Order: sequence, then structure tokens, then C-alpha cells
Amino acid sequence: MKQRILFLLALVAITALAGCAKYDEENDCYQQPSWRVCDTYDVAPTEAELTVHLDCDDTYPVTVEIYNRTILFGVGSLHTTLQQNSANESYTLPMGRYTAFVTFDNDSTVQADFRLHNTVNEYCEGTCYEINDDSVLLTEPQ
Repeated sequence: MKQRILFLLALVAITALAGCAKYDEENDCYQQPSWRVCDTYDVAPTEAELTVHLDCDDTYPVTVEIYNRTILFGVGSLHTTLQQNSANESYTLPMGRYTAFVTFDNDSTVQADFRLHNTVNEYCEGTCYEINDDSVLLTEPQ
């Protein structure tokens, strides 16, 4: 057990050292680390993918409503209504914070917050944008 822990710690340390961004003094910027994957350079992405997982006994299609904002900050206006035809489906939505809301056949309702956003990092190679997709699990109460 100790050997496994020591191996994992050594692996984490090596990965951290290898993955650090190296500073380029001549260009006054950091080189992009080899582990960093950019979805796009220079132009910020405007959309991301939402995967909706439905756990229910309903027959399909099931209507999923997507509202702007979140439960905590007050659900906003209806953004879109989606017709889900299977237990797992993916949709493309603009970046933002949302709440997914579904009413099942037994009149129970479930809602879940999610966020679609991008992460921005500046490197010598350019502005690195990473798309952060999200998923929600909507389970029918029993």
C-alpha cells in the first residue's frame, strides 16, 4: 500500500513539473503547457454542449424546459423547450447559467442547475479557450 502511495505522489510531482508553463523572457509570455488542450484560439466560443440524462418510467418524448439563470439566484425566463426522445440526449446552448425543469407523467417535477462556460488562458501561442460542457441528471421521484 505504501508503495502505491509513494508511486502516485511521485507521478503527481513529475506531472506537475512537466506541465508547468515555461516563461519566454524574449516575448514576455508563458508557453502553453503540453497538457493544455484548447478548443479554440483567439475567438471566444459562444456555445457549449448540455447532456440531459433522464431517469424515469415515462414514455418519450419528454418535455424539458430550460430557464435562464439558476434556482439560487432566481429562475429567469424560459430560454427554450426541448423534446427529449431517449434517456440521454445532447443539446447545444449559448454559454450561461441555466435551470433544467421537467414534469413527469406522474405530475412530479424536478429541476437542476447547470452552467455552460469557457475558461480563458493567455499563452505565447495565443488566447486559449476551453469549452466547459455540462450535464444534468433528472430523476423521477418515486
